[in-house]
Amino acid sequence: MKTYRAIMYALGTIGLLSGTLLSGLAPASGAVAHVARLPQQFARAQVRLGFADPDFPAIDRRGNVYVMDRGNLRLVKLSPTGQLLARWGGFMGQPGTDNEPTGIAVDAQGHVYASDKGGRRIIEFSSIGQRLALWRLDFAPVGLALDAHAHLYVTDFDNNRVIKLSATTGKRLAAWGAYGTGPGQFDGASGIAVSTAGNVYVVDHRNGRIETFAPRGRFLAQYGSVGSDLGQFTEPHGVAVDAHGDIYVGDSSNARIQELSPRGEAMRQWGTQGAAPGQFDGNWAIFVAITPQGNIVATDAGNNRVETFTPQGKLLTVWQ
Repeated sequence: MKTYRAIMYALGTIGLLSGTLLSGLAPASGAVAHVARLPQQFARAQVRLGFADPDFPAIDRRGNVYVMDRGNLRLVKLSPTGQLLARWGGFMGQPGTDNEPTGIAVDAQGHVYASDKGGRRIIEFSSIGQRLALWRLDFAPVGLALDAHAHLYVTDFDNNRVIKLSATTGKRLAAWGAYGTGPGQFDGASGIAVSTAGNVYVVDHRNGRIETFAPRGRFLAQYGSVGSDLGQFTEPHGVAVDAHGDIYVGDSSNARIQELSPRGEAMRQWGTQGAAPGQFDGNWAIFVAITPQGNIVATDAGNNRVETFTPQGKLLTVWQ
């Protein structure tokens, strides 16, 4: 995983935006007020939010966007148009612990599950940041994904495996994976997604591929290899699957997003190295999520921003 910036945040506080900031919110500089005029190729406005190393976007059924603002040790909730709705901390734990907030998943009721790799725990929040549950783990969780049956899939990057939990009790239901290059093995299990059919897609970070599994871990297929050609990946991080089964991959070190067909055939790519709108900093992770309209939300951690695109790669918004 890429190194991230650590900036202390007032923990456990929740702030809501409704025209003005309410008490309890500790805003980053320039976090709320600024709406800039964009070039004509943008369909929407650019919004200043003060991200520091944003990662692991997730989308709820209403299209609200959740982002782990890792450098600020907080979770940020945005409207589909980028308006700040809420943000909260709560990831510090006991003094001296090495906390590292990572993945996010949102269920049909709007409950938010957040993994804390350094704290070895998963925290369940309400949609406005009230803590509902906390599960202590014997591994360091990274990516999270939920299926339609209240199962939570977790990547264990350090131990090269996937853990399946009950999203209601935290009970372990299944686990699979080991270190290696063979089918069903990993060299750093990173991003994870679940399709509408219930199959599980896992980023095999250092092996430069996407692996797919049945819900209990039976290996199904693998796509990609290490490289920079279309259909190849170099240190990918994020994966998302749309309603048609198309696969979107944050191909981090190649500073691009790639789209694959449901059979894993390379379809298109967009993005290059840089800081201009629509580009990515390939020295940092790129994670992706899909909105209900089928647009792609991508975190560009090195440039401290979130970008949204059409499925064809046209840039829609830049939030930072």
